[in-house]
Parts: sequence; C-alpha cells; structure tokens
Amino acid sequence: MKFLLDAFQFHRLPVAARPDFARVVVPRLARACHDAGVRPMVSTDLTDFWRICKGDPGRAVASQFVDPALDPEHGPADTAFIVLWRDGLPVASAGARLRWVPGTLAEAIVDGSLLYPRGTPKGWRAECVASQARAIAGTWVAVYTGYWRARSEDPRDPVPMHLAVRLLHAITLGAWGYSHAVAFCEDGVARSAAHAVWLAEFHQPGVAWDIQGEAYRLNLVVTGRDALITKMLDPRAVDPTALLHLPAAQRAPASIPERRSDHGANEAR
Repeated sequence: MKFLLDAFQFHRLPVAARPDFARVVVPRLARACHDAGVRPMVSTDLTDFWRICKGDPGRAVASQFVDPALDPEHGPADTAFIVLWRDGLPVASAGARLRWVPGTLAEAIVDGSLLYPRGTPKGWRAECVASQARAIAGTWVAVYTGYWRARSEDPRDPVPMHLAVRLLHAITLGAWGYSHAVAFCEDGVARSAAHAVWLAEFHQPGVAWDIQGEAYRLNLVVTGRDALITKMLDPRAVDPTALLHLPAAQRAPASIPERRSDHGANEAR
C-alpha cells in the first residue's frame, strides 16, 4: 500500500478530509484491489496508457482523446492514469488530464481546446448543447478521457474498471485543485455507470464530435469536486458491489485551492 500512499498529494484535499483519505480511503482501495486479484500501477505518462490501448484497441473507450501525438504538452503535473495488472498483464486502465477552461466548458468543447490544446485535427467538428457545459466556466477541470479494458476480461464484471476509476478519482483529488470532473460517455454507458462508477452528480446528452469520419454522440458526465470528495468518503464507494447492486455470486472475494504556477502554460492557452 505504501506506493499508493506515495502517489497521493494530500495537500490538495481539504484539511478535514486528508486523514480520512490517508487512513481509510486509500487502505480500502488497496484491500479491494487485493481481493479482486489485481495490482495497481500509478503513472503520469500517458504514452504508457496509449501503448496499452493500441495493443488491445477493441476495448478502448475515448482513447483518441489522450493520444500524445495530438497533445504533446502533457506532463506529470496535469496527467494521471491507473493500470490494473493481473498475472503480469494489464486488465483495466483509466486516465485523466487537467485542463484550464478560460471561457465556458461548452466553448472549449466546440473549439477543440479542451481536448486538443495544440490545435484540432483535420476534419474536426464539435457541437455541445448540454446546459451544464455552459454553467462551468473560468476554472480548472479534470477531464477523464481514457478508459480501457482487456479483451480477456469479462465485460459483465465491473470490478476492474470500477477500481481503476476509483483510484484515479482519489489520486487526482489529492493532486489537482479542480472544480469539476467531467467525462463523455455513450448513452448506455452513461445510464449504467455515470452515478455508480464515476460517482457523477448527473449526466446530460448533447455533446457531439465528428473526428476523422467517425461520429460520436455522447453524454456529458459531471461531478463537482466537493461532491466527489464526499462520495469517496462513503465506504460504499470502494465496494463495486455496493453501488452496482450485483448479486452475491458476482461479488469479488471477500473554496478550492489556487493552482501552482506550473500550469501557467495551460492557463495562457
């Protein structure tokens, strides 16, 4: 568990929440990983995540949004991802980026700056009519932009992805001073996983991209930082079966701080 504790930067959490994360949340997550037979790896280099996605693309979700070739300026201060390993092979992963949104989130989606700060790809077209994207403005946003599960994993088993996302939540909460965490999910994924897996407060349809001839019509999934912290402190947040209401047979065995100046480049975009 020590390496997990070392990966967290508790000074970004509210003072009252730090002891609970250090003594309760992180140990619970470590035990849940042990019970599920997976070993977590924490990284701040999304090229590792991209290599994993390219090696098994059938299960990658939204991985094109974290392609290092399209966003070469990512770095350890604004990048995080988790990979869960079993028997020497990766089985699930989740990644995130920190973004400064100078206008509204809706504007950043449409002009491409949210996902492609170096310039949007050829043929890019975006549309956003989700009202909550217009309500989030002038702030730091954690964009959960990459999810992956190995082909060998049972698609009906939510435990590995649940744990990867939960670990990612906990690490980014401790590392980044953001106001909202956002993700973009297809209808079925948003309905089944937005609240249970991503601990989202709500999801709204109305985000569309056309990228390299492929059309994506997605839901905006959003949770505020304070609400996410509160949910992470709920013991059910660690147990994949408690929030997903799985039958017993499927259970695994027993005020926001100011950002540092190291994000000045992002803020100037």
